Amino acid sequence: MADFFSVQDISLCLGGRQILDHVSFSVDTPGRVIGLLGPNGGGKTTLLRAICGELPHDGHVFLEGAELAGLRSKELARRVSYIPQQSGISISMSAIDVVLMGFYPKLKLLSQPSADMRAAALRALEQVGMAGLADRDYLTLSGGEKQLVILARTLVEDTKLLLFDEPDSSLDLGNKYRMVRMIMELVHGRPGKAGLICLHDPVLAKDSGPGPDQLIRIPNKYPAGTRLLHRMPADFFIFSGAPRSPAARRPGFWAGPAPAGAGCPGTAG
Repeated sequence: MADFFSVQDISLCLGGRQILDHVSFSVDTPGRVIGLLGPNGGGKTTLLRAICGELPHDGHVFLEGAELAGLRSKELARRVSYIPQQSGISISMSAIDVVLMGFYPKLKLLSQPSADMRAAALRALEQVGMAGLADRDYLTLSGGEKQLVILARTLVEDTKLLLFDEPDSSLDLGNKYRMVRMIMELVHGRPGKAGLICLHDPVLAKDSGPGPDQLIRIPNKYPAGTRLLHRMPADFFIFSGAPRSPAARRPGFWAGPAPAGAGCPGTAG
């Protein structure tokens, strides 16, 4: 039986520098979250952007047996949500209109969101604690409030694969924990989903309630010819559920020697 989601031998170079080198991991069943842990510059964001098709790369990404690289952009948007650190929204619109953008891949050309979609958008804003700001101009919100609105948009997108790039980056400490908990509830509580979330803080990943099912540590500095992700002992940075006893830990990844002959692939140089 095929894995629900798998990354197979992803390699990528930017500016002549090897960023990802034969990265492989998988999620065998839906309902699981993988945390990508590491400092800035380690390759976490690059990996997410490669998975969602924003960056060309060698290797393959499969979701429910379908290779993502072979999907048209609208079909890809129905299956995968990528939530960057910054939304990129620079025009004035209300918070609820930002959430309604999550329905766009499901609409026909020139169609408008329905009343049911608007009601669902309001429920999503309420779920993240932003219902009272539904009509506020998105551009006037704080960084943390914007992150919560984008999370509400993710709720209505209802995709199979969720890619979160440091969603806690603009939040205060209390809301950091709340954000991670909501992401876990989103993936664990709805059928047929898997998630990847980039994090800096291992304490946040461990102590925010039911945290990621598996943590992958991506280092920042490594010598030439080093593979970014490699299987490592099960007692390092890997936690699964509560209580997180040694018996509950799962295998993770660390830096290790790359295969002989590994180098920058031509497709992403």
